Amino acid sequence: MDFIKSFTDEQYAGALETWAWLDLAGKKPILATMFGHVFLAADDGFWLLDPIAGTLTHRWTDQEHLQTDLDRPEVQDELLIDLADAALQRGLAPGADEIVDFATPPVLGGAVEPGNLQVMDFVVAINLAGQIHAQTTGLADGTPVTVAVQEEPKRRGLFGRRKG
Repeated sequence: MDFIKSFTDEQYAGALETWAWLDLAGKKPILATMFGHVFLAADDGFWLLDPIAGTLTHRWTDQEHLQTDLDRPEVQDELLIDLADAALQRGLAPGADEIVDFATPPVLGGAVEPGNLQVMDFVVAINLAGQIHAQTTGLADGTPVTVAVQEEPKRRGLFGRRKG
């Protein structure tokens, strides 16, 4: 299985809308990993958005350096290639619009291990990670954090009856 994934411009836009607190101006998403790391192209080279660490870093000056670096074991470790392989072996195979994500994000105390993995929609996972990192950046370790997930309101059908 290929650990690099492609998504549509609309999917990248939806996924990255909550990352506005980072400087994404002039950077175009071009690829992602199976864990949702997003590679962005810019005039000054290539950037990496790490949704697990909540960071955006300028990493490569050109495509040749990017490709060479991706072949290095330490970069593959950073991109969680072995953990992605473990997820696949456990039967967690993401579909075309999905990635592997942590059920409890590491930034909220979740373990970086196969038992804490799930398949999730790319847009939802990366958008949610952006929200979490925006709210937790700068907090001291051990600061209690409460995460509230709102259920989408049920829509009313014809004649005012609830659907779903």
